[in-house]
Amino acid sequence: ALVEPSRPDVYDRRIVVYRALRSFVLAAVRNATVSLADLGQFAEATDEALFVLGPEVSEYLWQVYRKGVRLHYTSGRIRDERLSPREDHSAVIEENTDVLNWFSQQLEASRVVFASVLRLG
Repeated sequence: ALVEPSRPDVYDRRIVVYRALRSFVLAAVRNATVSLADLGQFAEATDEALFVLGPEVSEYLWQVYRKGVRLHYTSGRIRDERLSPREDHSAVIEENTDVLNWFSQQLEASRVVFASVLRLG
C-alpha cells in the first residue's frame, strides 16, 4: 500500500520548486539574461514538478524554461557583433524586450500559479 506523504512533507517538496522558480525569474530580471548553467539548474530543480504539483504547474514551469531559452538566445544574439545580414537586429531586440517584460510579470504570476498548491490547510 502506498503511504500518503504528510501535508508538511508535501509542502516542503513544493516550496523547493517555488523557490527555484523565483530564483530563476529574479536572475533573469536582474541580469537581463540567463546562462546555460541557470537553465540547467532550473530544469533539474523543477524536473519532478509534475509528480508533486500536477500538470498545470508543470506546464507553467515548462513555459518558464522555454522563455528562459529564448532570453538566453536573444541576449546572446544582441551581444554578438557578427549578426548575419539576414537577421533583423531590431527584431531580435524586440523579442528580447518582450521576453524580459514577460519575466518581470512572472514575479506576480508565479504567486498566483503556486497559491493553490502551497496553501496549508
